[in-house]
Amino acid sequence: MTEPVLRLEDITRYFGVGDARVQVLMGIDLLVEPGEFLAIMGPSGSGKSTLLNILGCLDRPTSGQYFLHGEDVAKLSDSRLSTIRNERIGFVFQSFNLIPQLTVLENVEVPLLYAADAKKGRARELLDRVGLSHRLKHRPTTLSGGERQRVAIARSLVCDPVMLLADEPTGNLDSKTGEEVLELMEELHRDGRTIVMITHDPEVSERAQRTLHLRDGLILEAASA
Repeated sequence: MTEPVLRLEDITRYFGVGDARVQVLMGIDLLVEPGEFLAIMGPSGSGKSTLLNILGCLDRPTSGQYFLHGEDVAKLSDSRLSTIRNERIGFVFQSFNLIPQLTVLENVEVPLLYAADAKKGRARELLDRVGLSHRLKHRPTTLSGGERQRVAIARSLVCDPVMLLADEPTGNLDSKTGEEVLELMEELHRDGRTIVMITHDPEVSERAQRTLHLRDGLILEAASA
């Protein structure tokens, strides 16, 4: 049987202490299979961002287990989590998070600086795939929003992660450019890439195979496309 890319078992997350303690996630169970394209939707305050941070190993659950590619990552050391974030999870952020002082090529190569098995030449290959081979030496500030997001997607793939985690990937883009980015995400999915996408936009979530709805820290429903 194929190992799931991720499995959450009764994940909770509290913030604060004593009378000020607030529970944000109420016991989340989630399974994502290899090659699945999952959208997670929810209004502000639903626990969406907290869940994203746990999935990305940027935060730890208060209780429960999180298995990423078969490894329970919930209680690992900070240094081990840092390695996992770099090598197993590709991040695509709404605000791109590119380094303005570096060229397009250098931005995509950044994760390779910390990878145990760096694959030289992969950054150029990915930039060619996303249609930016002619922009290798440009700085992010000279690019359009769509081009910056494509750079970010290339960077997210450079270590060949087991999962791509996209946080509102079209949130800062106009509708035409957002459509181009979603088409690229769909192409990656067709190639077998596992994608978990956070969004508040129903039209964006429709591009996924399955949509998970969160409200008040609870999973309300899951629908298949």
